Amino acid sequence: MLRLFQLISETDDLLERSFHEGRWRTFIRAWLSCTVAIIVACFVTTFLAIPAVLVINAIAFVFGGHGISWSFYDLWNFAWPFTSIVGLLSLIFTIPAMLLKKFSGEFTPSPSL
Repeated sequence: MLRLFQLISETDDLLERSFHEGRWRTFIRAWLSCTVAIIVACFVTTFLAIPAVLVINAIAFVFGGHGISWSFYDLWNFAWPFTSIVGLLSLIFTIPAMLLKKFSGEFTPSPSL
């Protein structure tokens, strides 16, 4: 699990460094791979809601309430539009975010003391 967080940090550094240095081939490759990774992560985490729904239903039944009636079909119908929107937003807003960093001066090296 810790390697995953290190990989995310390294990919983010590669994305920013390649944009700043103008290595466009590396930037596009990192940009698209990050978008695909985000889409896969969103799709998988959507289905992690199944155990959460089971726990919520168990708690609701203990207190005499009604449970949530989600099915795999409902989650499937939610997962595709959700991951599509997340992936599309990642594709659309990566370049404006990089341009904002560039124009705000975040990419300029600070003078050493």
